[in-house]
Amino acid sequence: MTGLAKQRLQQIKRKDFLEGAALVDGVWLPGLKRSAVIDPATNEEIGSAAHCQPADVEEAIDAAERAMSGWRALLPEERGAKLRSWAALMRSNSEDLAVIMTCEQGKGLMGSRFRAISVRVWVTYACSRSVSLPPSRPGIFRAQ
Repeated sequence: MTGLAKQRLQQIKRKDFLEGAALVDGVWLPGLKRSAVIDPATNEEIGSAAHCQPADVEEAIDAAERAMSGWRALLPEERGAKLRSWAALMRSNSEDLAVIMTCEQGKGLMGSRFRAISVRVWVTYACSRSVSLPPSRPGIFRAQ
């Protein structure tokens, strides 16, 4: 534990953000192998991530296709509520996300903080647009 990146990673609140597993169809996969995550400033290994197999990738694609039908069936305000909930989670974890981005991408912490803020602001804005859509009626905005 010599580098600043490792020191900062030890200080984050959400240690589960460092698990390095892949979420596929609601299940965390550790991967058969691990890929090193390297601090670009020091070339020091600061963690590892699941190295998914082609079958894992195919399952992730299949799961996304299955999930899309449920998402498509939601009304705009329902989608907005889910995305606002996601934005709130990003807001409550933004400092940890910024530290992780800095450590794995090598960008400055201020730039990572800005990125974390700008993504959640964009999501919140996009969600607010759902209230300007015409009122929902059965059969409108739903998959047929």
